Amino acid sequence: MSFSEKSAWAVIGALALAYGGYLVAVAGRIRDSGVDGAAYADAAVGAAVATVALLAAAHAVIAATGRAATACRATGAPVAAAATASVGRSPSMTILAAGAVVAIALIVTGAQTFWTANVLIAALVAGEIAAAAARITQTRAAARRA
Repeated sequence: MSFSEKSAWAVIGALALAYGGYLVAVAGRIRDSGVDGAAYADAAVGAAVATVALLAAAHAVIAATGRAATACRATGAPVAAAATASVGRSPSMTILAAGAVVAIALIVTGAQTFWTANVLIAALVAGEIAAAAARITQTRAAARRA
């Protein structure tokens, strides 16, 4: 598996763990105090910090274990570059744009700030997971062609 593919898996795992924890924390607060009293900003910041920490640790491990596979890295680099170039950011941007449209609709209809913020957070996380999944798919397809 190339560094790019391992990195994409790390992104999916880190986002699932960090924002899964965020959802559990916020759902507990909503259950206890309702949406009006649910403080979610600290949980959102905590999820963002956890994501960065998890990704830094995962990439350090991936890089450290990948150094032994020098020959594999030499052939994997063109494949990863081709996959990254063909994927771009389109899955992420499409999902984020859809989330922005929903958030604007929520603002226009007078929905609570809580829902607007969480729609945007969900769109960002879902978009990044989709982009990572697309990168995995493209990397594997490029490796099969090589």
